Amino acid sequence: MARKISEAIENIAQSAVEAVRAEKDSIWKKAGRFAIYALVAVAPLAYFPILGSAIEVSKTAIMSALLFVALVCALLETISSRKIIWAKSVAIFAPLFLLLATVVSGIFSVSGVSWFGGMFQPDSVFMVFLFFWAFYLSYYFLRKENLPALAISFLTGVSILALHGILQFLGINTIAVGIMKESAYNLFGSIFGWGVMIACGLAVASSLPHASLSKIQKIWVGISSAILILALFLLNFREIWLVLSAVVILGMAFRYSKSDWNFLPVGIAVISIFISAVSPILPALVEMPAEVRPSFLATWGVDKEVLSSWRAPLGMGPSNFPMAYNMHRPVEINLTPAWSVRFSQGFSFITSQLASVGILGTLAWILVIAVIIWQAWKLRKDGSVYPVLSAAAFLSVMLFIYPAFGVQVVFLAILLGVMVRLTSRRGEFDLASSSKNTLPAFAAVLILFGAVLSGSYLAFLKYAAAANFNLAGEMLNNNDLDGALLNYEKALSKNPSSDVYLRAVSQVYLMKGSSIFQDKNKEEKARNQEAQVYFATSVQLAKRAAEKIGPQDAINWANLGSVYEATAGFYGGDSVKFAKEAYSKSRELDRVNPVLPFNLARVSLLEEQSNKDEATRMLDESIRLKEDYLPARLLALELAIVGGDEKQIIEKTNAITGRFGGDVGVLSQVGVRFLQGNKPELGREIMEAAVSTAPNFSDGRFLLAQIYEKLNRKDDAIKQYEAIKELNKNSAEAVSAMDKAIEALRAPVKK
Repeated sequence: MARKISEAIENIAQSAVEAVRAEKDSIWKKAGRFAIYALVAVAPLAYFPILGSAIEVSKTAIMSALLFVALVCALLETISSRKIIWAKSVAIFAPLFLLLATVVSGIFSVSGVSWFGGMFQPDSVFMVFLFFWAFYLSYYFLRKENLPALAISFLTGVSILALHGILQFLGINTIAVGIMKESAYNLFGSIFGWGVMIACGLAVASSLPHASLSKIQKIWVGISSAILILALFLLNFREIWLVLSAVVILGMAFRYSKSDWNFLPVGIAVISIFISAVSPILPALVEMPAEVRPSFLATWGVDKEVLSSWRAPLGMGPSNFPMAYNMHRPVEINLTPAWSVRFSQGFSFITSQLASVGILGTLAWILVIAVIIWQAWKLRKDGSVYPVLSAAAFLSVMLFIYPAFGVQVVFLAILLGVMVRLTSRRGEFDLASSSKNTLPAFAAVLILFGAVLSGSYLAFLKYAAAANFNLAGEMLNNNDLDGALLNYEKALSKNPSSDVYLRAVSQVYLMKGSSIFQDKNKEEKARNQEAQVYFATSVQLAKRAAEKIGPQDAINWANLGSVYEATAGFYGGDSVKFAKEAYSKSRELDRVNPVLPFNLARVSLLEEQSNKDEATRMLDESIRLKEDYLPARLLALELAIVGGDEKQIIEKTNAITGRFGGDVGVLSQVGVRFLQGNKPELGREIMEAAVSTAPNFSDGRFLLAQIYEKLNRKDDAIKQYEAIKELNKNSAEAVSAMDKAIEALRAPVKK
């Protein structure tokens, strides 16, 4: 009893101190608090067209900027008040341990010198730094009386996010700039993330202390809830509805005996339970963009391979799940449409962490979630903080169910900071209390201030590089090779440790060199000298990506192999040899990818003594990995045609037509190979079947006409050209071309 009285007196005293401080808030505290309000409202919506499809980069940029403002305000407040603030709670060790575990994993990462890279991924070192500072700054600036404003700010942001998505799904485009012109994109980027944020908004709305809200606020909460429910209904993700209903019902259970009770959470709970039950049979009201992820079993298979190696404690490194997935994914993935997708996360965020940051990093994240649960339990009797508890509970559970995103990670940090602020006493170190401590303490604060400015500048360079990279991509799509190259180089100069940028720049240099090498308007010697400069630069950049930046990433070696292969016509045999070595290294790191043995087969045919046996062996391996990999089967058919083995030709042809017989485009590719291989009779059979299947297939008819010409069946060829004219009668160019072809066939043969 005495203990409870003591705690009550301590809480009253703490509240009194908070009240006094509230009256004396400095401009720095007000500005820092406003920055956090702005973050929770704007981050879900943030989209900068200059960054193109990299929507996550836009959100990371706005969060970084607002946290930077808040951190500067905290430092200025520290200097002006001469007091350093911290939490007297063991809870602060959770974010510290997470930061330490992530940094250590990064130091031993397979990413080599770019271990700090992947800054836009939710498990990157940079994002965990943001997590730590968001935790501390929310603890520093936010108080209990600030929670309604925080909740309303968040609810406003996600309501606008939901409304934009609803209108876009219905074909009403409210933001016709950049990629937002396309209905496949929403302001949040990920469909999973969009649904999670909307449901989190509903969790907050259902737990707001309505008795303390103004009439206008109550109306706005009601409108927002309706918008969010409609958006989530259109999305219809059953897992989200189930977790939402559980969180809302749990909140109702704790609030049932309290006077501040209303029917909004009851309505949300009933709707959530109902839709969860009927979700599988609900018709799709709008067409949602497809979004895929690895299955739980595929992700767990990757995790087990990493855990069975010496990397089990620290994993492959932050943001390196794609490398682990390439190395250890099951071959069965090739049976799915997502066989070639490069996933940044697995089935869910937590299940991905075992492969990326290992046992230590995963335990750090679980510790953070455990601390959130602990803090929520301590606050369970305070109905005014339920919006924080509901949002934290929902976002934490989602880490186990879906891939995460940066906004989710930072929001969790803000919520944890608020919870620790409400459950712990504040420690203060008075810099003016002792002259002995003042100088080193101020020095530490100033060093931290300088570190923050330096880090922010480096982060700004990364964002500027992303903008240049996006602009270069747009120029490349518009065939502006020189402009694209200039902007790619700018991106690389600002972020030289990015293997993504190195790969892109190497390919553009290769394209530029190839265009010069093939330019017959230039004198041959000058042409070759100029092309050599571009080719050599392309090789240098590709080698840097593969050998220095990301030596454990298969895609870097595959890119280097493609550069060497493309320059084989210029450099000769050495390029072929180096291409085979690079492709072989790539294959070691991505063992079930059918593209890589196919690449090796193609390069084997470029050797001076064409190694058809090795090419055949590699093609068989490619087909073993993925039976419906068409490029490998077509190349195998080409080899059979060149070899002249009729049995092999028929076998390879039947293997293709048996799997792709209904695809006239595939049949046309087979027909082309028979025409080029001087087997027109076999081509005729294939193309007659294709034209019979698709009578309006002009390209197929044109190929069949060429085959008829090869067989000297001129009348049949003319019939096909006439049919093409009829199909394209509105195209003067097509009609004219067919007339010329017919005229050429009817012209008398000159003796």
